Amino acid sequence: MSEIIKDPRIIAIRGNPRVGHGSCSVIDECYDDQELIEILDEKEIRNPIDAIRLALKINAAYWERGLDACSGEPETDRRLQEPYREARDALKEFEKENG
Repeated sequence: MSEIIKDPRIIAIRGNPRVGHGSCSVIDECYDDQELIEILDEKEIRNPIDAIRLALKINAAYWERGLDACSGEPETDRRLQEPYREARDALKEFEKENG
């Protein structure tokens, strides 16, 4: 097992049902473990709970940017609103459970 996989922050993120393996989130699909470690280290995030919180924030921000850049077409807007709401609600739920 590599050092990257042993990082408890990465294990926590990859195991989270909202942003981890198989979630189809931006974290799951676009970030490899080393990229996540660099972001977490840059932001001085040292514990798994804060790592998941950041991953959820990144995911919600991704969908929010999509809405902001939307052409205004009702169908496009509707397709982006649902994943944004889900990402935003997942972050709110996490915050409520973890402070």
